[in-house]
Amino acid sequence: MKKNNLLQRFEYAIVPAASTISRIETSTYHAAGHLPLMQVSIDFENSKFSLEGDWQFLVVSNRHASPSSFSFRDGRVKIEADIYPGGSIDLDDRQSDGLVVPLMGGIINERSQQNSCSGFIVVDKKKPHAAISEDEWEISFYLYDSHADDCEIKYNLPVYGKMDQTNYN
Repeated sequence: MKKNNLLQRFEYAIVPAASTISRIETSTYHAAGHLPLMQVSIDFENSKFSLEGDWQFLVVSNRHASPSSFSFRDGRVKIEADIYPGGSIDLDDRQSDGLVVPLMGGIINERSQQNSCSGFIVVDKKKPHAAISEDEWEISFYLYDSHADDCEIKYNLPVYGKMDQTNYN
């Protein structure tokens, strides 16, 4: 019996390099060097999206970010939203390539301040070439602060398919 290659949960973190921490600590801007710059958890099964990270890193990592978006927040933020509709994504199904899933009811939490946000997740199969096997996927997510027209958080993160299902069930 063939088991489907289901994407039920995705987690990814970007940790700072030691050289980055020393550069940050000597500037006027101070980040918590022991925490990930960005940590995302996408639980497709339970319809939950969570992103936690340093605001400056989240915004500066996007080429098209406007300079004003850097000053919206200072320090760490936590963003939570609901995925609609929820459910596993079958990476063996051709229809999963290019799948767009909305993020609804999002909240950006920074200390005692909250703003609403929305966005979406895109699941794409990477185009095969010599360095990429045909089973590599990418999850992209786009988040928009409802109170700032020119603020976008966008990341493209790798997903590797065809895992040995016996180890993950």
